[in-house]
Amino acid sequence: MFTRVLEFDPSSASARYNLGMTYLRESRLPLALDQLRSAIDLDPNFWLAHEGLGGALIAANQPAEAANAWKRSLKINPQSFDTLYNLGIVLAQLARRQEALEHLDRFVREAPPDRYADDIETIRALAARLRQGHSGTPW
Repeated sequence: MFTRVLEFDPSSASARYNLGMTYLRESRLPLALDQLRSAIDLDPNFWLAHEGLGGALIAANQPAEAANAWKRSLKINPQSFDTLYNLGIVLAQLARRQEALEHLDRFVREAPPDRYADDIETIRALAARLRQGHSGTPW
């Protein structure tokens, strides 16, 4: 369906994003990366495309690039708590402790508890481990 939309409107960032996410779910990473990057080229403020690109980059084992994509997503939409969560974890895994703590602490402070209660506890534990000098994640 998204390919068909692009036949009529090749400049549809939304169709490229959705096609990229479809390819990501199918583990067709090169195609996913291409479509998500194309969506961003067409609409640099499309925060979901940056968020999706981060996920695709993680799947492609490129965590530093994923962190950059998620940072861009958060600049556009600072209230994306899923992105904030993912960014904090990947920064911890990259041993970028101080930067990770900034994002993890913000997640604990600002994420809505009714939706993220379990995640808040997980992130609180991770932040405590990082403060104690441990790296990585608690799992």
